[in-house]
This record gives sequence, C-alpha cells and structure tokens, in this order.
Amino acid sequence: MSRSCTYRYSRTLMAAAAAILCASTAWAQFEVGPQIRIDVNGGQAAANETGMASLHNDPDEIVGVWNDWRDSNPGEIIRMGVAVSSDGGLTWDDFLVRPPQQNQTTVEGDPMTAYDNRTGTLWVGAISFAGNGGLFVARKRPGQNSFEPSVMARAVAGADKCWMDAGPRPGNPNATNLYIAYNQGVLRSEDMGQTWSAPVSLGQGLGFLPRVGPQGELYVMYWDVSTGMMMRRSFDGGRTFDPPIRVATRLDVWGTQDGSRFPGTFRAPSLLYLAVDPADGTLYAVYFDTTNIVGGNRNVDLYFTKSENRGTSWDPPRVINFDNNPPGDQFFPWLEVDLEGNIHMVLLDSKNTIQNDNVQNGMFDAYYMFSGDGGESWEEARLTPRSWNSNDDGLNRGNSQFIGDYMGLGVGGNLVYPCYISTQNGDSDIYTNIIEVGGNPVPQACCFNDGSCENLLRSECTDRGGRSRFGDTCETFQCPQPGACCVTNFSCEILLERDCIARGGEFMGEGLPCEDICPCDVIKKLKGKCKGAGTLKGILKFKNDSWDGRVVKMGVGERLRFDVTVRGKKATLFTCCFAGPQELKLLDPDGCVSPVIVNCP
Repeated sequence: MSRSCTYRYSRTLMAAAAAILCASTAWAQFEVGPQIRIDVNGGQAAANETGMASLHNDPDEIVGVWNDWRDSNPGEIIRMGVAVSSDGGLTWDDFLVRPPQQNQTTVEGDPMTAYDNRTGTLWVGAISFAGNGGLFVARKRPGQNSFEPSVMARAVAGADKCWMDAGPRPGNPNATNLYIAYNQGVLRSEDMGQTWSAPVSLGQGLGFLPRVGPQGELYVMYWDVSTGMMMRRSFDGGRTFDPPIRVATRLDVWGTQDGSRFPGTFRAPSLLYLAVDPADGTLYAVYFDTTNIVGGNRNVDLYFTKSENRGTSWDPPRVINFDNNPPGDQFFPWLEVDLEGNIHMVLLDSKNTIQNDNVQNGMFDAYYMFSGDGGESWEEARLTPRSWNSNDDGLNRGNSQFIGDYMGLGVGGNLVYPCYISTQNGDSDIYTNIIEVGGNPVPQACCFNDGSCENLLRSECTDRGGRSRFGDTCETFQCPQPGACCVTNFSCEILLERDCIARGGEFMGEGLPCEDICPCDVIKKLKGKCKGAGTLKGILKFKNDSWDGRVVKMGVGERLRFDVTVRGKKATLFTCCFAGPQELKLLDPDGCVSPVIVNCP
C-alpha cells in the first residue's frame, strides 16, 4: 500500500528548501514543504491541542489555534494561542485571543476554528473553564490579520470539549449558519457568530464534532464513552436532530485519562473524526482503536469508514495506516476533503522507534496522509525531521505528560496546512507545512482590486498584489467588481466587497456609484406627532425607495426601542400611550437625523 517518496521543492519563495514529493499514477502529485513554526512568540512555553482553517477560494488566508502556556509564571496558566497568515502560510503573526473580561480565568482552552467560503469569514473559539466562563468566539473578517472582540456563545459552567463549523443555511445557500457542539449540546448562530441559540442536547458523549454538508445538513460525530462511535443528524439547521446512528463499534475501550496503549505517560481519549465532501456530500470518518497485541504491546491503528447516503449506513471500518514490524501506534488523526474530493489527514505515529507501551517516554512523528480515490488507497509523508519525545512537553507534571488530545488540518483550494505539535527542539511547539496538491502548477484566474483578471501562476499573482482563484481561469470566472461601500452611514468609497467588509462597512453592490446610496445620504427627515389618546406617530422619510423592505430602529425616550420596516419611501411607527413632550429619535442607522420632540396631550 505504501509508495516511495523523493525530495524536492519548487515554491518560488523557498526554492532552496527541501520537501517531499509523493506521486501516484492514479492521483495528482502532492508536494510537502519544510516545517514552519506558527507559535512564533511562544518561546519555550508548552503548546498543544491544535486546529487550523483556511478558505477554498482564498487559500492565502489561514488561522491556526492551540492551547498556549506562555503566560504561566508561576503555575499553569492556559490561553488560546492564535496564528494568522495572509500569504499562504509562509509567514505568521501569533497572539492570544481571550473571552470578554468578565468571563476570563486562568484556564482557557480546547481551541476550535471554522471558515465560511461564502463570505470569507474565519472564526476561532475556546472554553473558559470557570464558573463565570463558558464558550467564546472571535471573528476575523476577510483581509484582516486581527480578530473582532470575543463574544460569549454560552456563558455556563461545566462546558467541555467543543468544536465548531459553518456552512449554508438549509434551504438558503446565500445565508450562513455557524455551529458549536460540546458536551451540553449544539449552539447555533444565524448572524455570523454575534448571537447564539440555547443548546440543543444530544445526550451523553465526548468529542462532539459538527460538520456541515453542501445542502446545509448538519452532522455531529461523537464517542459515547463505551463501544459506540456515534452520529446525530439535523436537516433543519440544528433545531432538531434525528436519533443516534452507530457509525462503528470499538474493539477496545479505555478511559478518557488512559494512555496505557501507547509509549509515554500521556492520556489519549479515543475520539471520532468526520469530514464531508463539499461537492457530493460523501461522509468520511476515522478513529483509532486497538487491532491486536503484538509482543505484549497493543497495536493501535487508524480505522476508516465512509457513507454515501448522508450517514444512514456506513462501510465496514478498515485499517488504513502504514505500519512497521513490529507495528507502531497511529492516533490523533484529523481529516478534511478538498473541492476535488481528495482526502487529507494529519496524525501522530510511533513507528519510527521500536518501543514498548509501558516505557516512560514515547517517541513520535507527525505524518500526512492523502487519498485521491475516496479512501480506497493512501499515500503518506513524514512531516517531522526526527522523532520527538513525549517527555519534552514543556510542563512539569512529574510522571504525567500532556501532549494534547488532537491535531488539526486546514485545506484551502489545492493547498493543505497540517497543524501539529512537535517537541523536536526540547519543548512543545506548533508547526505546519505547506502541502500543494496537483502536480505542476498551472495559471489560474488572478483578480485585482479594479475587478480585472489575468491568468497567472499563484506566486506571480501574489507578487503583483492580486488574489488567486483556485480551480478557475479568467474565461470561466468573473472576478468580483468594486462598488459602493458605506464605510460609515454617511461616508462612501468604491471598494471590493471583501475590502469593504474588512473596513467594517456595508457593501451596497457591484458597480454601484456612491451618489445617494449610504443611509445618511438617502434619509430625508424624521418627524412625529401625537394623535388622540396619546398615540405617538413617527415617520422617517427617504429620498427614494432603495430601503424598501429593510428595517430601521427608532426610540422613544430613554428606554423604548422599536424595529420598523420601511415601506416604499417611509417607515412609520405607531405606539402609545404618552403624555407630555417625548423625544423621538432614529437609533439605527445612527447619526443621520437629529431627534425631534413630540408633544402629547
């Protein structure tokens, strides 16, 4: 099943660097670039439990996350470390993202990521483990290298192990739903992560992982903490879920704090991982389980299964990893599927060192695996330059080690970004590699800020300040055109939609001019009067009907707030009952008209 690998690398900006090229006559080639550390400001502090996300249509934008101990002094203080790259993983900025101040504590971990190709939005999030804590999320708009202030998705004690995903809203491909699954249920956001529903419980389990299919169907994988590798489905945007479906049955069961099947003294909870083909909706799942006992050591392998009917039935699980003799252990996989249906996976592997399960310190490597035929056959490539020691975890816990509970991997177009821990330098650091799939690069659509397009190689497009569109040429893809952007309610600029959003503005449409288009340019005046029995009538008039059907917010006095729908060229508010002078004001959009005083009898 395994094939040989040769070494080369051809990326323009790193022509001298070594890399691994694996090829198959049946599949596209893939090139694995050298290691790149992404927790660049982490020093020698501990780091583990990784995640990664990128955008299919804009693979230059990537975010990575991990548990970060850099603030520990003394004791263990855990934060969510976040790294951002806007040049396809060549360079990284890293920093800490924390919950709102009132929800902060000393332990903030279990990081997660999500992406939305429709809008170019990326999210990170984690759990604040305290009575005043809960789940928090921060949003990165396209083109930005920083995140908006975090919001609490759920302020609650007892939250554990969360993951996040985004995708189309069922029945509405032009809207996005964002989901968080954790031990208490599934949260849903329909406004890009700013507000959240209450949790919908899925029952007992661990490692709840949400994945969204191409039609907005929601799948959540989890381990039932016994023999069951389970899944729940929702076809109404996470409001209700079908009964549990058994994906696979474990051969071996061990506790969440147990690591006795592996060399070293770290824990290794046996979770289940899922990916969805973004084109045809095929589901792929992988988990690790004990296959047999060889020489007194348990042989832990990766088991793979798939479903082509939305999870109703699953293929019999089968081992897919590559083993030495004696066999090593493969664990902590993460998998993703690209737009072409290729499956990508990162994992940890002990096979390069002959060692027993009961040794104090385990030796491991990170590996990348690739399948271009729906998981029927696989290629692999070693990512770490040498095996690393589980004892070099950056922590001082005596005989108890901690290397985290999972790895991460992101896919953007034909670029793959594994995200993994390695202690190769004597402490735990976070690394990625730039993996390019598809053999020899070909010119593709390169879009510029003025809306023009040229077919260029990816590196040439980046050098000229354009953005490369994976899988398209100028003949098949219409580059986004600039148009009116209301940067504020009364300030307009001609920008691309992504640049408008990055500025915090509202994009009014491609090709639209700036004249009389932003709210304060269109709003004519606000007036009010009081009718019999103290009924207040407020009227907001517009210069044209461009706001027909939209909602404005009016206020009366200090406490009353009303959402009013615009009909044609005006929005009319009726409310009662009042006596004496009342201040009527426009709250949203704000700054356009002055408040008016309405005298009620």
